[in-house]
Amino acid sequence: MKLRLISALVVLGLACVVSLLAQDAPTEPAPEPEKKVVLVESAENLLSREIWGKWETNRNFTKFVQDGSPKEDFGKVEFTRDEAATTRMVAALEKLVTKLAERGTPNDLELARAAKAVYATGKMRLDRGRDSFDADFALITMFGEQLLILRSGKEDKPSWETNRVSFVRHAEGDHDLLFIGTDTKEGKFTALNRDGVK
Repeated sequence: MKLRLISALVVLGLACVVSLLAQDAPTEPAPEPEKKVVLVESAENLLSREIWGKWETNRNFTKFVQDGSPKEDFGKVEFTRDEAATTRMVAALEKLVTKLAERGTPNDLELARAAKAVYATGKMRLDRGRDSFDADFALITMFGEQLLILRSGKEDKPSWETNRVSFVRHAEGDHDLLFIGTDTKEGKFTALNRDGVK
């Protein structure tokens, strides 16, 4: 009986010591929530390094890839690094990806996966007279293709658009080609070269 009583007191004493030590032990901070949008710097993604600057429509290449002259002039486009645009775009993409993840269609989930590697962000300006507009942009890879996500319009009611994009770098100079097309299988591409490069 005495042995049982002593054993019980020892166990109780150990439990008290462990409890006191646990109270004094530093608590680990709660893990930060997983980021839905991650900015990635990649030397392997050529377009993220070369997209910057002004581009103008190359009518000859556009005629070739569209199998005929386009009905309207695409105009000139400029991509610039812009911290405010990047901040807006990341915040807006975070909200968008959260909504899409709740909906959960295969395309929604693929976009959520793709947003974990945003290769370039900033400001895009499309200059074509009365139809000109500015947009924040993000460059991602989705379904194996590079995609531009554009966000324009009012802050409380933005307009979203996606465009497929491809790039061919000139080996020895500035005669690079940028191709921008719609995000549908049937969409036509516009070819652009660097502004002022002939």
